[in-house]
Amino acid sequence: MKITYSLTLIFILFLFANCSKSENPNPKPDDEIQIDSITKEPKSEVYFTYNVDSKVDTSNSENWIIVHKDNGELLDFRPYEGGDKLVFETLENQLTENLMITTLLVNDNNDKKNYFHRTFMEIPKGSVWTAVSQTWEESTRNPITGSFNLTVTNAPIILNLVVSDSNGLLASCLCNNNSTPVYIPDSVGEILVTVNYVDGNTRYAVIDDIQQGSNVILDYGSFTPLDKKLEVSFPPNGRAEGYILAFEEEQNPSLLTGNWLSGPLDSQNGIINYKFNMGYLDRFKNYITHFEFSTDEYSYNFNMLGEEIQKIEIPQNLSISIQNYSIESFQFSTNATYKKRISYWSSNNESAYVSYRVFSSNTFSGKIGEIPQDIIALYPDIDIIQLQYDQTTILLDNESYSEYIEKLFVTHEGFGNEQAYTFYKQN
Repeated sequence: MKITYSLTLIFILFLFANCSKSENPNPKPDDEIQIDSITKEPKSEVYFTYNVDSKVDTSNSENWIIVHKDNGELLDFRPYEGGDKLVFETLENQLTENLMITTLLVNDNNDKKNYFHRTFMEIPKGSVWTAVSQTWEESTRNPITGSFNLTVTNAPIILNLVVSDSNGLLASCLCNNNSTPVYIPDSVGEILVTVNYVDGNTRYAVIDDIQQGSNVILDYGSFTPLDKKLEVSFPPNGRAEGYILAFEEEQNPSLLTGNWLSGPLDSQNGIINYKFNMGYLDRFKNYITHFEFSTDEYSYNFNMLGEEIQKIEIPQNLSISIQNYSIESFQFSTNATYKKRISYWSSNNESAYVSYRVFSSNTFSGKIGEIPQDIIALYPDIDIIQLQYDQTTILLDNESYSEYIEKLFVTHEGFGNEQAYTFYKQN
């Protein structure tokens, strides 16, 4: 009987165990249930970094960076000085894919405050920018200690005479068959003399071994046409200006150095035929080529550093349509083909001058973010509502907007290169 009772008890326990398994076939451990009930916390993300080169001079200004989401909602704002590194960070779920970045520079002009805003639209989050001091390379010429007199004889009517060397301009005058003083250091190398005539043509001569106090007389017949010509025509209803600077192979192009091959030319100084015949010399490899034309309605600006330019043509029959002039709801369209634009607003009164430039792609349509109240409290003269639309510049090269921003704040290459057409607001 004892053996039978034991076997019966074992069988009952076995059935009970099987029934328990069928009622809960996949039990979860306690720790797994707890993990499933926890919601993931958003991570912190660096959405913008702004490095300021130590050479950037902020000693006479107050400077700010303001960051908005692409919908205009404020993210953060901070002041900065030369040498600073600003890292902007927030929770990842607080960000949009693109940002608006605004720089604000405040300085004094006698009893008046100046406020200069630049807003860059459509900036990808995570961007890293570096602000540098974009200045032209200075001349390395020794101090001026004396002069010589230069006269060009037997010449037709000269528009202007320009004397220069590889370190930049030495003399310029509107003179004809008259002596002009040229100021030089104790020792000077090769000097380039160019003469621009009323027909827009340029000729040149090279002189060297010049001594202070000497009188140098050059006959017009000794001047030679430039090796290559760049003819630029322009309409009669505006003002044209142009010049070409040339640089030795080891030189960096700069407006403060270099030989003046052509110009400065100005159509208001008597040039006929409505064209400039500028040009180049084969002995040089790097140049600055500049031409601009302006009327009351528009202006065209061409500025290029590097090799020779084959052709400059002012775009014709461009037009615009502006549906809303307000900076808050600006709407712009044009028949021109372009990839990026800069629109400009300003206000000016007795106490403050406020300017606002907005940089964007050709497809952008949106509104800028508001100035933070804390900044307005510091600078009550900032009044965006009072801004009046002035102009829009479209940049006509093939460079995309993102490439343009990278050039400004990442690579810093191509400083000074521009082909721009500006439409002015008509009253």
